[in-house]
Amino acid sequence: INIEQRRSLKTNLAKWLHSYWSSHKSTYRIKAQTLRALCGSKASNSEFNRMLRKAIVELSNTGFLVSNSSSVSRKGFVEVLKAKKNKTELTITNLLSKNQ
Repeated sequence: INIEQRRSLKTNLAKWLHSYWSSHKSTYRIKAQTLRALCGSKASNSEFNRMLRKAIVELSNTGFLVSNSSSVSRKGFVEVLKAKKNKTELTITNLLSKNQ
């Protein structure tokens, strides 16, 4: 997890999504309702989708997600593209995986 990115996030949902997607090697299409259930949100579907779109913009602004390549469809599917890691992150990731 890129700590600088995480610290710059303001909303709890953006922080949760950052942790969730950081734990995945690659992203995949997922239903917004599934994310809602996983994060434990009590918001209505429409409110959660609004919060989700805002969180995706926030994650794009930090450089975690590629801008203009992440969305929530009208049918409620979420598709995101993580930005490539910088050299420092890759080195830390490689060192951590070698030590385990």
